[in-house]
Amino acid sequence: MRKNVWLHSILLVSCIAMSLAMTNCSFDPSRQSSEKLMHEYVGDEDILGEDIFVEHTIFEMAENAEEYAGTFVIVRGKIVSLCPVGCYFFMQDEESNQVYVDLAPQNFDVPQSALGHNVEVWGLGSVSGGAPKVSAYKVIFLDVEDTNEIGKE
Repeated sequence: MRKNVWLHSILLVSCIAMSLAMTNCSFDPSRQSSEKLMHEYVGDEDILGEDIFVEHTIFEMAENAEEYAGTFVIVRGKIVSLCPVGCYFFMQDEESNQVYVDLAPQNFDVPQSALGHNVEVWGLGSVSGGAPKVSAYKVIFLDVEDTNEIGKE
């Protein structure tokens, strides 16, 4: 069990390094957002159809990352680490299994206040350095009120 945790930690560090190199993410203080956290953030591309997305757990993705490569996934967890400009983050489940979530391909980000929040991510599963990765199309903050729904009946 400890061997798997150690291996996953090494893979996640490798994933971070590769992702930074691939997404060309760099810290720019002028981009740091002080905006209020919204309920939902959506990328540039329209989602093809919500029926192609299938819910999975972070545990499932961490245990069988290759199986989810190229599939459209919905996964839930808590944001535990966040890029300084918000273009990627790591989310984890209650057992500390983690998934890397990349927002850069869809040209969107989340503010620093997202750290510690519970989210639902819709995206395309892949593998980076042997670890699970999701290129997100949409991020929904499960513990942030949807102000667009207030007053609707």
